Amino acid sequence: AARAEQDEARDRDAASLLAEVGAAVDRALAQLRATPRETLLAPRPVGRAGAPSTVLGLLVHAAEHAQRHAGQVITTARILRGSSS
Repeated sequence: AARAEQDEARDRDAASLLAEVGAAVDRALAQLRATPRETLLAPRPVGRAGAPSTVLGLLVHAAEHAQRHAGQVITTARILRGSSS
């Protein structure tokens, strides 16, 4: 998907990008709702080294990552608009 974004991004309008973001948020919320509470502390290895984490740790990490990207989008939009507010 990331590789496809590089090729397709030049031809996309704001409405289609926002629709795609909305769909991604809906998928993420569905995944959260489908995650059983009793699995939150289950161990999960991370990366090639298999660093220890849990399902909850991975969910928190994903949320932090998404928040950082949201901030980047807001900043980029403000720069493109020439707004400092």
